[in-house]
Amino acid sequence: MWIVRLALRRTYTFIVLAMLIAVVGVLSTQRMSTDIFPEADVPVVSIVWVYSGMPSEEIESRIILVNERVLTASVNDIEHIESQSYTGYGVIRVYFHPGAKVAEAEVQVAGTCQTLLKIMPPGITPPFIVRYSATSVPIMQIEMSSDTLTDQQIFDYMSLLRGIGKRRGHAPGEVAVAWVLHNPAVTGAIVGARRPGQVRGVVGAGGFRLSPREVTEIDAFFAKAAA
Repeated sequence: MWIVRLALRRTYTFIVLAMLIAVVGVLSTQRMSTDIFPEADVPVVSIVWVYSGMPSEEIESRIILVNERVLTASVNDIEHIESQSYTGYGVIRVYFHPGAKVAEAEVQVAGTCQTLLKIMPPGITPPFIVRYSATSVPIMQIEMSSDTLTDQQIFDYMSLLRGIGKRRGHAPGEVAVAWVLHNPAVTGAIVGARRPGQVRGVVGAGGFRLSPREVTEIDAFFAKAAA
């Protein structure tokens, strides 16, 4: 091939070019800015309604559906709407067409929600309106479930473990293991670990002792939940 013959005739030229490419590549790599999650403008606005204690069925029928109907008639450039209803809160995601003016749409959404407060259940607070950003999407989600505890009780239990762990400098999981091991009838805790860090945390929980007050707080929670 002609490029091979040229390289054989001008060997030093190709060596210098190769060295120049290598040097420029190294310098460019060192000076290049790094961003794990680059900024991405995604035309999505989320609306979060909170009404503690209301069942998910009523959240959907009395809040979410009403808000969706008004949004479709009052906000411009909507592509589609998605929603989810849970006990105590509901989430609406409004997807806009590419190129839509999201800042203007966000103002329209906020104004619409403020108007709806008059016909919403008494005592409800204005919703949280969040502009979606791909850089703020969580890369991991932890879910807990129980056959005996309600969603609110599970939330309260995690809040209790986080509070104790924050005071003592331990993760909520370590606090839970320490509470299980505090029971004299328990000779060992069966746990699952996928990473070395989790194993170290569980082993550390074996030498971690809860104070009598902390044990009483957790025992009182389960006694109240069982009542």
